Amino acid sequence: MVQRDCWLKVGVVSLLVCAWLIWNFWIPDWTTPWNKYGYVDFGIFYNAGKALIQHQNPYPRIPIYGKPEFFYPPTSLLLFGIYAHFDFAFAKVLWFVTYLTVFVAATLSCIRVIGDETKQWFVLIAPILTLVSYPFHNLMFAGQSDLLMASLTILSLVSQRLKHDNVSAFLLSSATLLKGPPLLLLIYFVLYRRDIKYLFRFLFSMAFIVGASLAVVPIHLYWYYVVIVAPQLLISAGPFHQSIMSYLNALNVNYLSPVISVFGVAIFALFAFHVGCRKANKNILRDDAMFLMNILVYLLLGPQTSPYSYVWVILPLALFFSTLLAEEKARLLYLALVSFAAFLLSSNNYINPYVIIWQNSNGQLPLPINVAGNLMMTLSLIPIFVSSIRLFRQ
Repeated sequence: MVQRDCWLKVGVVSLLVCAWLIWNFWIPDWTTPWNKYGYVDFGIFYNAGKALIQHQNPYPRIPIYGKPEFFYPPTSLLLFGIYAHFDFAFAKVLWFVTYLTVFVAATLSCIRVIGDETKQWFVLIAPILTLVSYPFHNLMFAGQSDLLMASLTILSLVSQRLKHDNVSAFLLSSATLLKGPPLLLLIYFVLYRRDIKYLFRFLFSMAFIVGASLAVVPIHLYWYYVVIVAPQLLISAGPFHQSIMSYLNALNVNYLSPVISVFGVAIFALFAFHVGCRKANKNILRDDAMFLMNILVYLLLGPQTSPYSYVWVILPLALFFSTLLAEEKARLLYLALVSFAAFLLSSNNYINPYVIIWQNSNGQLPLPINVAGNLMMTLSLIPIFVSSIRLFRQ
């Protein structure tokens, strides 16, 4: 009876807060996402899928910049080709329904792998983090794909915790072949968990999916992608992006982006292996913190991290906060610190007027709010793995 009353209280609070956010944040400026900005980014995906169907090059170069307009792996053409069979007006609605449905499925799946006390917090926190997330709002009006990839990685995490490693590896490989960065989550699944078998499952799934795709996708597109397209993704595109690589562009040293990215990922991989354990879920808080940190490092060091890329943190943050509040007696100062970092991660980085911190011939570099939140959250997670630092009351 006590547990039921607690669930009712959590439900009422959640509904009130969500209703308040929807009324103040979403309704005043709301229109269907596919109508506001014309779904420019999805238009690129749609045209690439149409090019595959018409046996044309899906990687045309932008005349001014000389770079491909579409830079996703060839396997993704299998997905985007489905939408290209429909009229664009219907396809963009179908795309919106697709990524939002997978996100809802990923959110609900998390409830299966967390304890009863944690569920109460998760049911409260997950909808709030979603509704207050400016990256989520921004992504919906751009028609980007990050929410779909992020949701697939969460489903992969849930499958792994349910002991379905084959399904988990298949989902992670699918997300990687749709958009490359999920590959970095092998740091969590393989190095942190000390599970070399997972790597073999992942590679087998990759080979199977690529092999099956050759029935539709010409093999020369894979060669073109690896040799021509992929290397260009390692160079920061400019101050629009929300990673530390934006500073390299401001300093006219973009060529250092690949070196710093690879070096930073290598350092994090060594750290994850050092603090990892062989038994999965031995400490749920540490596992949630490491998974979240893996996402944060990808965003922090990714040369192509856009403002809407920060939708990746919504569900990992919800899992981490839920476990932190339910299972540990965290000190108030620590809770305040990570809460403020979460606020920055979810904030609108387009402050008007801009707070300019750097300006040169490459343009202006506004205050990188999401980057600041990323750095703060990443550093705040490190003490969880250092037993000598006491974050919790005894």
